[in-house]
Amino acid sequence: MPDILFEARKHILCEMTVRVKFTFFIKFMDQMHQITLPLFKPVSFTDILGLRKINRLKIHVSTRMKRSWYVKINTYSDCRTLTIPSYLENAPEDIKVALIDWALLPNPKTEQQRKVVSTQKVPLERKIQYYINTFHAARLQSPFDPCKFVKTAGTRYDLRDIFDSVNIQYFNNDLHAYLRWGKNASTTSYQTTRTLKNGTKCNLITIAGVYNHPDVPRFALEAVMYHEMLHIKIPPYKKNDKNIIHGPEFKKAELEFLYYDEWRIWERKHLRALARNLKYINS
Repeated sequence: MPDILFEARKHILCEMTVRVKFTFFIKFMDQMHQITLPLFKPVSFTDILGLRKINRLKIHVSTRMKRSWYVKINTYSDCRTLTIPSYLENAPEDIKVALIDWALLPNPKTEQQRKVVSTQKVPLERKIQYYINTFHAARLQSPFDPCKFVKTAGTRYDLRDIFDSVNIQYFNNDLHAYLRWGKNASTTSYQTTRTLKNGTKCNLITIAGVYNHPDVPRFALEAVMYHEMLHIKIPPYKKNDKNIIHGPEFKKAELEFLYYDEWRIWERKHLRALARNLKYINS
């Protein structure tokens, strides 16, 4: 494995243009000599897969995932897709190697095979989880900065206008949240709870970037905003050791949105097509 990482460094070094100057002051005949050293970039998943000649594993990055990762296996071809949180793209080399090794573990079919795989799987998972926990511990020390979410205007609609309208009509103007557009062509909206510098909690609603397309009707944007605002009014809870996000109360309240049926029909017909259109425009 060290040989692979060494070869990866050599490969990256050939294409590198960024350099930093690291100055040693050497007193020799009253002259100062300056030495320039290369700055190494982290080895990417693509580099490692290429050097190990692994063709049956693809890496998919999720902006929604926080502390988990998973692999999907095609039982016919044994091709696999490893889905990871986006920040793991910048993880150290040994963590990336551990993730790849974990994703390529055999799919056990007998109890004996499961025991053998487990002896390899558990140490890898502990190593990866330790890094993830360390990463989030450092991240939580950095408080949420609301100044980054002042601009809410989109190509056609302003998220603040949509939020205020829905808040007045359905929530008696009782809800408060910071707002932002998701990444271009993203199709997932979500609500999270963040911590301000003074320690108080606040809500952040992220609206999928696909809803920023000029062809999106207002009722559809209001519907997805209403859905995320419901998560503030009816937060997730635990039942029988399971996290219930869209429980019976939530589903009942969701139907109270005036254009709920129209939104779902519009979503099925147009959402994916608009996402493809945005990806094409920005490619």
